[in-house]
Amino acid sequence: MKEPSESILCGRRAIENYSEITLIKDVTWDEHAECWYICFGVLLEDEPINLPTYTEWYITIDDSYPSGTIKVYPANHNGIKGTFFHQSCNAKIAENGQWRSGDLCLRDPYADICGQSCEPKDEKTRLDWNFYRTIKWIKAANKGNLIKADDFFELPQIPWTCNLHLVFDEDIVSFMEWESTDSKCGICTLIRKEKVLCVTEFRDLKGNLCKGTVWGDYFSEKKQCKYEAGWILLKSIPVVNGWQCPINYGELFQAIENQGEDFKTLITPLLKKLRKKKASILLIGFPIPKLYGGEKNNIHWWAIRLPKLSNQYSIKTGFRPIERNYVFCDFKFIIKNNREIEWMITENWTSESLMSRGMYSIDVCKLNFLIIGCGAVGSSVAEQLVRSGITRITLMDDDILNAGNIVRHSLEYGDIDCKKTNALKRHLSSINCHAKIYELQSRLEANNASVMNEYSVIIDCTGNDEVLQLLNERKKAAIVCSVSVGYRANNVYFGYHKGFGFPIKKYVDKFRDYIKKDSEDMEGEKIPWEGIGCWNPVFPACSIDMVMASTMAVKLLTKLIDSNCAEDKMILFQWKEKGNEGIGFYDAVCL
Repeated sequence: MKEPSESILCGRRAIENYSEITLIKDVTWDEHAECWYICFGVLLEDEPINLPTYTEWYITIDDSYPSGTIKVYPANHNGIKGTFFHQSCNAKIAENGQWRSGDLCLRDPYADICGQSCEPKDEKTRLDWNFYRTIKWIKAANKGNLIKADDFFELPQIPWTCNLHLVFDEDIVSFMEWESTDSKCGICTLIRKEKVLCVTEFRDLKGNLCKGTVWGDYFSEKKQCKYEAGWILLKSIPVVNGWQCPINYGELFQAIENQGEDFKTLITPLLKKLRKKKASILLIGFPIPKLYGGEKNNIHWWAIRLPKLSNQYSIKTGFRPIERNYVFCDFKFIIKNNREIEWMITENWTSESLMSRGMYSIDVCKLNFLIIGCGAVGSSVAEQLVRSGITRITLMDDDILNAGNIVRHSLEYGDIDCKKTNALKRHLSSINCHAKIYELQSRLEANNASVMNEYSVIIDCTGNDEVLQLLNERKKAAIVCSVSVGYRANNVYFGYHKGFGFPIKKYVDKFRDYIKKDSEDMEGEKIPWEGIGCWNPVFPACSIDMVMASTMAVKLLTKLIDSNCAEDKMILFQWKEKGNEGIGFYDAVCL
């Protein structure tokens, strides 16, 4: 018989620290869950409001304790049946029949930020911490204090059973669009890209557009698989048993009825339109606030994969194949009360939501960028911009990707012999689904220099004298930035200008001595060559050098744009060695 480790036995003694806890079953191994568990009761001195005075619980412990996972579940008998805030869906019973599925959220909300978790990791105190947090959670649940006004709004946990991912784009602007329509149901159009379905438009039953979404290039290819799905819009989030999403259709009927609506009435007009499909999708929308207790300002969608509906081939014997009988059989035999709902994964892919981990300011994101040169620096600059919320970028370059480029480029072997702009466009579009990437497959020359007039920000990543001269001759105001690297990337040259032209004389004067030194270093050292041929020297620098150069440049550029800087900036980032260990840093010098 399996015996608990000394570490688990040491941690288990923490129960003795709490007068509220009564030990019911000591440390036991569970074959189904493959973990240790302790069953305990909690007796509250507080007046029962939302919970009974006495409840029973199970704490599960990994065999690797004090590492591994610890979870706390309500007991199936004498536990809680409903689902509360900060708790997983509590609707189901574990395979062993002893506890329910609603594990408590006891973790520190900042645990994933820089690893700053307050949960201890030693054998003596880790279980103690979880017992303490459990009692604290139970007391808060009883008093209704698990959330407070102005906490960020969180949706109840959905037990997803379908691996398809459905995404939509809803914000405060589209919320106002929805407020202007009286439609409660209709048909929406979906586009599939691999395992992702995105919603492009919602129409009512008469075909009128209620809300449309213009996605970026990733979802806008010409050859796309399009599907139709049904949608219904509710007054509020459909939950049962406290804060639990419906598990079966009976619970969904009840949740919608609680809002004064009838699910069958809402969905019946849609069934005829969805009936011919092998499997249909139904979107259920509802308004939500940003903060608990706040004003509702967004629409969120849940999605259900409906079972195959009745049709002339599958209708039950004894029923004539007409729509009225199809509907009757749908609700009698298919969409019936005890049938479990097949929930799909849904997410709001609005730019604000996707970029919440790191997005430039609105003032930067709304600008239209032109990147001249799509080599190592240019591709890195473009990728950093797109990853941080820039959605309008034009790439200008006439070069083809070679195998030797890949060591420093963001592209791959599959892109060899492709135009850099074309391959980079595909790459950037796959990073940000809202990005619109355009390409100009040419060099910047005098005969096409007027193209620069269309952009509010121009980034030169070539360091080429001819390009700098053409920038200087511009007749339309814009923000202009030039980024280039010196020999072995020991120097990074950054020039910034807002207005007409570009201060090429100032640029040359400030950087002349450093560029000259780069040339001298290059002449005094044997430069690597690529392949066999005439004049094939290779610029020596690693990928990390290009990424660091572009990172410093992009960070500085966006800061200058944010501050509305009108002063010319000539910045030298110079690599400084410290000691003989190869340790160094880039020192920024404003020239």
